[in-house]
Amino acid sequence: MTVKKPTIRDVARVSGVSPMTVSHVLNNRSEKVGAVTRERVMQVIDELHYSPSAIARGLSRRRLDSIGVVFYTQTPSRLVSASYHGDILGGILEAATSRGQSTTLFTEVGFTDNHTRVNVYCDGRCDGLIFVAPPAEPVLIRAMEHTQVPFVVIGEPLGESHWSYIGLDNIAAAKTAVEHLIAHGHQRIAFLGGNDKLSSSLLRGCGYREALSGAGMKIDPSLTLPGLYNAETGYQRAVTLMTRESNRPTAIFCCSDDIAFGALKALRDLNINVPDEVSVIGFDDRDGAATSIPPLTTMRQPVIQIGYQAVELLLEQVIEGVPAGRSEMWPAELVVRDSVATCAVDG
Repeated sequence: MTVKKPTIRDVARVSGVSPMTVSHVLNNRSEKVGAVTRERVMQVIDELHYSPSAIARGLSRRRLDSIGVVFYTQTPSRLVSASYHGDILGGILEAATSRGQSTTLFTEVGFTDNHTRVNVYCDGRCDGLIFVAPPAEPVLIRAMEHTQVPFVVIGEPLGESHWSYIGLDNIAAAKTAVEHLIAHGHQRIAFLGGNDKLSSSLLRGCGYREALSGAGMKIDPSLTLPGLYNAETGYQRAVTLMTRESNRPTAIFCCSDDIAFGALKALRDLNINVPDEVSVIGFDDRDGAATSIPPLTTMRQPVIQIGYQAVELLLEQVIEGVPAGRSEMWPAELVVRDSVATCAVDG
C-alpha cells in the first residue's frame, strides 16, 4: 500500500494553524509566529515526517537557492580532474555550501556556443548561472541577455560592460612571465598558446607581444606555434622548435603548465638541458609544477578564490538585487623555481 506523503495542509490541520503559519515557520520568519506556535508546528512536522517540496518553497519565495555552473570542455570525463576546472569548481562549491546553495553542473562540449541551449539553462531549476571560461565569441551568453536569469562570467570582459565578470588579468600575467625571461637576457622567446577559440590564450598572446615590444624586441611569428591546452601539443611544438636548423628559441613561454610539462618532456627526450640550454616558464602553478624536472617557474592563478568570489557576485544579483556590470580582474603571482636561467647564448 502506498503511503501518502504529508502536505503542508496536513501539518496545518494537525497543528491547528493556517498553511501560511506553517510556511512562516519553514522559512524562519520568527517575527510572524510566536515561540509556542512555532514549537507546536515543528513538533507536528517531526511527527508527520513532513519534508517540504524544494520547488514549492522556491515558488513561494521566488528563489530555489540553487545556482548553475556551465563549464566549457572538450572532454567532459576529465572535467573535474583538470586542475583549472577542478579548482574553480572547488571554490564555487565552498562558497555555495557556506551560503546554503545547491549547485547544478552543466557542460558545453567543445568551444562553439549554441544559443539554442539557452532554454536549458533558463528552465527554472537555477536562480542564476556562472559561465566558466566561455569561448571568445560567447553566442550563448549573449542570448542570456534576453532572459531574466542573473549570470556571472568567469573570464575576461568580452566587450560587454553590462555583464558581471571575474577572472585573471591574463595580459598583465603574460607580460610578467615574458619580462622575467627578458630580464634573464633572453631575446628569442617562443610562445606556445592554448586553444585559439579561448580568450585566455588570445590575451596571453597579447601580453607576450606587449612584453617584447616594450623591451624594443622584434616579434618573430615563427616562434609562435598554435596548439591546445595539453601536454601532447606542448611536446610536439617543443620538438618542432628545437629541431630546427636555425632560429631556435633560448626560452619558451607556455600558456599552461600542461603545455610546459609536455615541452619539458620533449626537451629531455632531445637531451636538451633545462635551464642551461633553454629556459621554460609555465602558467597556472598546477599540481606537479613544484616537482617537475626541473621544478617549473610559472604564473600562479588564484583559481579557488576566483570561483568563490564568482558565487558572491552572483548572489548579490539573485538575493540583494544588485545590478549586473561588476568586473573583478585578479593578478597572477610569479612563482620562481629552477626552469629559468640567464641566457648563455648571444641573442
